[in-house]
Amino acid sequence: MQFSPEVKICYSTAEIMEAAWKDEVWGLTVALTQPADEILMETTLDVIPDDKYTAEKTERGWKIVSNLHGYLYPSLTIKFVRGSNDEI
Repeated sequence: MQFSPEVKICYSTAEIMEAAWKDEVWGLTVALTQPADEILMETTLDVIPDDKYTAEKTERGWKIVSNLHGYLYPSLTIKFVRGSNDEI
């Protein structure tokens, strides 16, 4: 699923609910369906760290795994910014 030239979702066990820019932050909201949903993305954006998910940089983007169980938490928003995020 291609959202823009900057963001392509290659694989997701979670259902994509919303994707939008708000100020300087791009948010991807997903409906969780698994004990640990996984999302693989190609993007030039950087993930904003959060304890609700684990983000691993890949060659072309990010592998994101939810730390929230889908049966207990209905959704998750993953946030991104343009540029370099040295905390990751």
